Amino acid sequence: MRLLLAISLGVWSGQALAGEARGHAGRAGDVARRRVIAAGLQHSLAVDPDGDVWAWGTNDNGQLGALPDSTYYTPTQVPGISDVVAVSAGSSFSLALRRDGTVWAWGLNNTQQLGDGTTTQRNTALQVPGLMSLKAVSTPAPAWGAH
Repeated sequence: MRLLLAISLGVWSGQALAGEARGHAGRAGDVARRRVIAAGLQHSLAVDPDGDVWAWGTNDNGQLGALPDSTYYTPTQVPGISDVVAVSAGSSFSLALRRDGTVWAWGLNNTQQLGDGTTTQRNTALQVPGLMSLKAVSTPAPAWGAH
């Protein structure tokens, strides 16, 4: 597995931004609190100042974490992962860097992109073995295919 050590800036997905603009009550304040954002192929991630991860978009491969399979049009907190300082969204998987320097991954794993030595899809975050004391995480651009 190729690991790129660069900061992923990402952008708001157009679908999610449009959903926010349509007036989902109470969400504007949540959006304003985001400090780190990453965009994948059909999902986006954000980290708030408290280190909680928020996700929206499609969840057909578990890329939104432990949320039920569905499409989420507004940011929804991802259960089971906290103390996060950075996120990166792949085509159908997600990565998070925790404050302690460990990397956590979840979602599609058909080409071992989660780094756990299997091809088993993971719907909850699992620590990537052997990666510690890192400062940033990044995934290749979704158009580049599976990595």
